[in-house]
Amino acid sequence: MELVILAVSSIAFFFCLLHGIELHHKSRLPPGPAGLPIIGNLLDLGPKPHESLAKLPNKHGPLMTIRLGSIPTVVASTPDAATEILQRNDEAYSGRNVPDAVSALVGGAVDSS
Repeated sequence: MELVILAVSSIAFFFCLLHGIELHHKSRLPPGPAGLPIIGNLLDLGPKPHESLAKLPNKHGPLMTIRLGSIPTVVASTPDAATEILQRNDEAYSGRNVPDAVSALVGGAVDSS
């Protein structure tokens, strides 16, 4: 009986893992480093995330997607990429929520209402 439960749960885990990878490939997000299923790219950032984020554009370009846990996050690493997102496409991004973690990182300077 325990073997059956183990087999079923293993099959369910791998199905969810493969289904999550398929969803990531079908998205319209910019490319980025592949992350782990639950923690995303948190291990890739390491103890000095600013240094890790400075190195990623060399491989993935100025606009990339990383996963902070299970949350996909688009990173603009150049002033031109940030201008493209924040000025030229501002209507597409104006209704988005600001995660509490981001608000806490910038000292509450972001109004999420």
